[in-house]
Amino acid sequence: MSSDDFEFTAGDDTEAGQYAATLVSIERKETKEGDFFRVWHFKTVTGAELSGSSSLSSGPQSKAYRWARAIIGREPQPGERAGFLFGKGCIVEVKVNDAGFAKVVEVYPNATRPVTPQAAPAPVAVAVGAPEPPNTFDDDGLPF
Repeated sequence: MSSDDFEFTAGDDTEAGQYAATLVSIERKETKEGDFFRVWHFKTVTGAELSGSSSLSSGPQSKAYRWARAIIGREPQPGERAGFLFGKGCIVEVKVNDAGFAKVVEVYPNATRPVTPQAAPAPVAVAVGAPEPPNTFDDDGLPF
C-alpha cells in the first residue's frame, strides 16, 4: 500500500478580479451523468492555481476557441492542437461562487501583448471660404 504525503493549504482565498496567469494544462473530465467537459488550469504570477471549464466544442463560437484566441492573440487554425497554448500568459477573470470557490469565467489577452491601434477619428468636413467661428474665450491677460 502506497502513501500520499501531501501538504495542507490555507484554502481558496482568491478574490474576484482579474489576474495575470499562465495556462498550465487542459484536462478532459466526466460528469456523474457521463457527459464530458474540459477544465482549464491556470497559475497566477503569485502561484495561485485557478481553473475554469468549457464544453468539448472547439469551433469559432465556443468558449474554448475564444479563450485560445485570447491566449495566443490570433485565431486558432483548424487542425492546430491545444498543447501549444501551455505556458502562454493571459489575464483571467475570476468570480467567487456562493460557496466561496474561485472560478475562471473569462480569459483576456495578456496586458503586455501589443494591442491593435484604434481607428483614427473621422475627418471633419470644413466648407471652403466659411467664416472663422467667433472666439468665445474671455481675455484674462495671461500670456498663454
